[in-house]
Amino acid sequence: MEVIFIVFILLSFYTFISFRKDKITNLSLEKSINLKGLFALMVIITHMGMAAELHLGQTATIACSNFFFLSGYGLYAGYQNKKENYLIGFFRKRFIKLLIPWITSIIIYQAFLYFYYGKCYFLKITSFEALNEKALLAFDWFLIDLSIFYIIFYVSVKWFKNILSIIACFTLIFIVSKFQQKVCCYENNAWWFFSNFGFVTGMATSYFSKQIKEVMLSYGKQITFIVFLFFLSTAFIYSKVWWYYLSIMPFFVYILSLNSNKWHNKILQYFGKISYEFYTIQMVAIMTCRIFLEPNTWTYWGCTILILTLFASILHYADNKIYEVIKQ
Repeated sequence: MEVIFIVFILLSFYTFISFRKDKITNLSLEKSINLKGLFALMVIITHMGMAAELHLGQTATIACSNFFFLSGYGLYAGYQNKKENYLIGFFRKRFIKLLIPWITSIIIYQAFLYFYYGKCYFLKITSFEALNEKALLAFDWFLIDLSIFYIIFYVSVKWFKNILSIIACFTLIFIVSKFQQKVCCYENNAWWFFSNFGFVTGMATSYFSKQIKEVMLSYGKQITFIVFLFFLSTAFIYSKVWWYYLSIMPFFVYILSLNSNKWHNKILQYFGKISYEFYTIQMVAIMTCRIFLEPNTWTYWGCTILILTLFASILHYADNKIYEVIKQ
């Protein structure tokens, strides 16, 4: 059984037994940042295990699907609040914030490779793996897909309204993902294909958020029990059809988050704020500790997290300064 499912089973059971209608709250910005911090840690711990030749299951894959969900949810919630005004300067704001940490991380990553291995690698633009793939930036597929989703989101809400925009987004993501599978040889990454639709699930959840809250107020106890059964049953059949669940699993995590203030955590809040840099610069910290420390020791795991947090914090501060200069 995947470790991540043990966590979800325990969390969903706790949510069920402690359910209270007066505790139901929407997915706020603060709660979303906390979730990003949690999922960022899930990704990094999985990748640390890969570097130490320790397989930790599909934890990172599930986390990426949830990241896409939060992005889709946040974008559509912003659009619902501001309508057409939300689209003014959309690409400039979104892409600058995405490209700054992306570019600075590429420079640092390539400098690291040159310093330790005597050469830089520019053979692949997109990387699903690390160590054995010589790409501009390890695991940068997530950033590339997120950039594509920004464009698809803009086109969908600009040309279509309400539920039609979500259907259009689903259709475009399906077409583009199929194209990527063929052109970029992604056929062996079924998990990637299905995790992409977490973005559309997030948009649809945002669109129906009021109705979902009303249903939770009436049948919340029963629904949280169904969520518990979902994770319990999924834990035993996930290995056979696990990729199919990547599109809908974030929705069940969202249901759990509605009835819990436990997501409010200062540590997760901080990791959530630096989550982009935490992701983009991860392999510099992981590979550094892998070179100098014995893998699969507490020293390796602890030092990697600490060094990565330091690197990401410095990079986040620098990226914000660059963004302020560009914005002026």
